[in-house]
Amino acid sequence: MPLPLKNKWVLWEQLTLHKHAATPEPKSEDAEGDVDASKQVDLTEVAVSAARGISNYGELTNRVAEVSTVQDFWKYYNFLPQPSAVIGDNLKIVRYDLLANGEMSKTPTHSLGALMLFLDGVKPEWEDPANAKGGHFQFTMQAAGFKSKAPVDFEASNPVTQVNAGLALMDEIWNNLVLAVVGNTLEPKDFVTGLRLVDKVKRGNVRGGSSRSNASGHLRAEVWFRDMDKEKVKTLRESVENVMRQRLDQNAVVDTSPDAPPIFPGYRLDLRPHDETAMQQNVQVRYDRVCRTNESNSIICRLIRSSQERAEALFDRAVTLYQDLLHQVIEPEGLHACAVSLLEYRRPELYPYAVGFARKLALHPVCTAEFATKSPFQERATQYHYATSLVLLKQSGHWDLAEQFFEEAQKYEWNSERPIGWTSILQTPAIFIPDLRPPQVWWDSQEELSMNEVLLENRAVIERELRASLRGVRWTMQDVQPMLTDPGGKWQQYQLYTERAPTAFSDSIFPKTSRRLIKALPGRTRATKSFQGLPYVSYNNEEITIIRMTPGTKVVRHNGGSNARLTSIMGLIGCEGVWVGCGDDEREIKPGEIITFDDSVDHWYRHDGVEEHWHIVVGTMHPDLLQKPWIFTNCFNGHTEFEKIRLDKLQEYKKMADEIGYEYPVKGLWDPDLRGMYLPTPGKFESLASS
Repeated sequence: MPLPLKNKWVLWEQLTLHKHAATPEPKSEDAEGDVDASKQVDLTEVAVSAARGISNYGELTNRVAEVSTVQDFWKYYNFLPQPSAVIGDNLKIVRYDLLANGEMSKTPTHSLGALMLFLDGVKPEWEDPANAKGGHFQFTMQAAGFKSKAPVDFEASNPVTQVNAGLALMDEIWNNLVLAVVGNTLEPKDFVTGLRLVDKVKRGNVRGGSSRSNASGHLRAEVWFRDMDKEKVKTLRESVENVMRQRLDQNAVVDTSPDAPPIFPGYRLDLRPHDETAMQQNVQVRYDRVCRTNESNSIICRLIRSSQERAEALFDRAVTLYQDLLHQVIEPEGLHACAVSLLEYRRPELYPYAVGFARKLALHPVCTAEFATKSPFQERATQYHYATSLVLLKQSGHWDLAEQFFEEAQKYEWNSERPIGWTSILQTPAIFIPDLRPPQVWWDSQEELSMNEVLLENRAVIERELRASLRGVRWTMQDVQPMLTDPGGKWQQYQLYTERAPTAFSDSIFPKTSRRLIKALPGRTRATKSFQGLPYVSYNNEEITIIRMTPGTKVVRHNGGSNARLTSIMGLIGCEGVWVGCGDDEREIKPGEIITFDDSVDHWYRHDGVEEHWHIVVGTMHPDLLQKPWIFTNCFNGHTEFEKIRLDKLQEYKKMADEIGYEYPVKGLWDPDLRGMYLPTPGKFESLASS
């Protein structure tokens, strides 16, 4: 007979999304840093084994199962790994996705960031009404703290026994806490809303020895509660600590006195308020505590007075150092490292120095050699570094220097050819495909833009699904490109389609939007005589993305990296005061209106309004590639930047080109003497990321 719990609980998972998860390359067993496949727990199996088919809701934060009876609890809990397994056995909790053919993916597509147990009706987020005015206690269980030594009552002469004893203590503490919360034995009653166990373990190489010595980092446990009533919070702290001190050994003496030793090495129970005012008060209390004595106060004052001076002194030293390095470093690795480290300062006045390193790198023989091995449909190192340099110079306002670099790139010769075909300083992508029409900043004519018509037809559906997502659990969004966003704003995204595939967001949040727009993408559906779909030049050649911008957001001048794509924007919510610029012009984004521009031309965004802004971005294949697929014969090595092209598809493009007299480079695949070097494998599209 089922034994009901006082409250109904929900088990949640918080997943970490892996890039290129759809087609991961199997790793060698000898690869450094690999995680043993035998030490992975598939969270999907937890739900499937217990409930026979609870569906996978995607990634990030999802409900896994409901627990309303004692039997339900143990049915799920017995499948979940103990903390000692995560830290001690280097175990990684993973999820496998259900593929379109009904089978499970052979490799994990997500890893678990946190396991959560919350009251039914309470979402595991600060903004939930049950949590918004409360807070949580948290403590960390360091791998080193539990492995280096065991508490007094776990001492043993054998070091392995000590390690095991320490890890067993970790499990006992966590299990005591879970059972106390589910059993409603913590005081005050009905005050706790949930628990989280967050995986912050850094996993090392498990090859050649015990993994117990390789995992580092920590697990963080959190106990969430309803409000910040001082007496209740104090009572809960005492109750939590008493529960964690309990031992399975009935003869163990539990010391709860003020002088009791720490519950475990490095133990500290921290309070984290969720309410913004309470957080500020908590910070102020800490600050006042530090400043109670004249000595500590004077130290802080001196630090504040000198911080700016020290920062400027360090900056001046950095400039001097990089000036010297610019003349000394000649190897590609060193040049690249210097350029990247300069950009990390995010100081525009340093960009000319970064450009100096990038220019030396662009002209290095290792980079220029790629003009012989890579086609114009790929990022060739010399052109890539010139393109990056020009973007940096234009961002920082060094237009005179940018003009010089642009002219130098145009005139650069390789084997008596000028392979960098840029025609405008406002259009300098790393991939510049020949024989496309001259740059056209704004595409106002709708004749060649069938996707825009589909966008307008589905505006109501898109807005409805967006508003529904804002009312429910706010999914974690990805920052688009933090390096392009000025401090003070947020430029974030839900990607629905990228890398020639829908994402988990498309099914979880925007199912109708995704289905209707994906099937209308022109490059995906374009049919030649024998094939459907054109090769993608880059991973985002065609893309569907929902964008969020907060007031004050400024996205600096940049370009999309390839002239193979057009970008269409349709405003959705909070559009007043939001602008998109392209070339040397700006247009205001308006609700239900579409703006289309060439993605390879310099563009930027700014949000001068007061509301949170949302719009949808759809990237589509350039119309010239749709109408003239024989241009792909310029892929003399059978590759774009994103994928290999099927040999029979390339031969069809060659036949089209020969029929109309289109001139393409007779080398690589088209040169009988060289064909064996470049011959791609016939078959389906293959992402270079998995090749």
